[in-house]
Amino acid sequence: MIFESDHRASEPTLVGSAILSGNQGQIFNILRDPTSWGQAETPRVVNAIEQSKIVFSFDGEQKAVSTVSAWNSNVTELELVMSGTVANQVGQAQIKYWNEVVSMLQKRLNGPPIVVASSPGKVNVYFAVGAFLKDGFHDVASCYQALNLREKVLVELTGNFSIDFAGPFEKESQLLVPKDRTNLVYRAGQELKELGSAMGSDKVSFLIHKSVPIAGGMAGGSADAAAALVALNSLFGSKLDEKLPEAAAKLGSDVPFSLMGGTAIGVGRGEVLSKVDDGPALHWVMTPNPAGLSTPQVYRQLDIMRINQGIDVSALEAPEVPEELLEAIASGDVAAIAKLMHNDLEIAAVAMLPELADTLRAGQKAGSVRSMVSGSGPTIAHLAKNAIHAEQIATRLKAAGYPSLVTYTSSSGTRLEN
Repeated sequence: MIFESDHRASEPTLVGSAILSGNQGQIFNILRDPTSWGQAETPRVVNAIEQSKIVFSFDGEQKAVSTVSAWNSNVTELELVMSGTVANQVGQAQIKYWNEVVSMLQKRLNGPPIVVASSPGKVNVYFAVGAFLKDGFHDVASCYQALNLREKVLVELTGNFSIDFAGPFEKESQLLVPKDRTNLVYRAGQELKELGSAMGSDKVSFLIHKSVPIAGGMAGGSADAAAALVALNSLFGSKLDEKLPEAAAKLGSDVPFSLMGGTAIGVGRGEVLSKVDDGPALHWVMTPNPAGLSTPQVYRQLDIMRINQGIDVSALEAPEVPEELLEAIASGDVAAIAKLMHNDLEIAAVAMLPELADTLRAGQKAGSVRSMVSGSGPTIAHLAKNAIHAEQIATRLKAAGYPSLVTYTSSSGTRLEN
């Protein structure tokens, strides 16, 4: 169970999650009875809510909140939030304790072994589009930042290929995301096979837990692909860790960054990456749009708009990310970041979907430091001053008819979760 700082909280807080092979009700009942855990220290149950949330207290000082949510009838996610930090002994002791509890749960559930990997969505703080290249792509310069919104991919060797969905965007995924061999998670297995894996995706069942808006310019599909690479590499015992970036680049321009995480500069098609300092976490509010936009069509629209202005799109200079922006990110200077944020694709996305201009104005009216189209859109990213400000912006946007997600930047790339 991997714990990280929870930047939603006003005081030092850790958050971690575990994906378990078992029924939600069964897991909740075990957690509600700490005396059955077999641990040296037994917390008191302060509150237990509808088979989903339990608040624990340790000697009236340390508290922990567990949330249990079902992916389906056989897979359950356990999230734990507790006060503390990984930097001190108390935090390390709590992490050790809860990992022992998770191990106990796994033994008592006695479910089949599963392999799960997760990968972050992203926001483009800066995105410049240069020349249209002969291979049909564009020369770009991007500053990517990973978000704590993570796609999770469970892989299981079942003898048949299948894809199913869970999570906050399950319904949209069932309608909009392909469940055949065109999905990037299937292609991830085939790329591993090309690199020497004994198996591909033909006999694997994928369960994708969707937390990133669909077709929203936040690289949810690329995150799925990166997570599938790591999960399948583990499932197959392929030992191709060092070759995964090579496979990622073949799957799409954003997949290598999904694998890397943190903050990075991307050039070429966006896949040639240089990691840079993260700095303090930035807080964002993301407003999805159900319409969706095709990334190639947004690029095409930008080319048309430039050509109409008399610009030779094949002769543009190679774009660069301003050094001043990287310095502002490293120092956490939100005001400076807001001034330097930029996205060449924004005008094209708004031209294709004019209602995005209303969402941008709504973000400004809600108090965002800066609002901008995320990547190729149509999700709008609103930069906030801090966690509390982000919650305020999201509340105001929701009241104005724009349901939004609160998130923050993360240093984590793709990783195994179990």
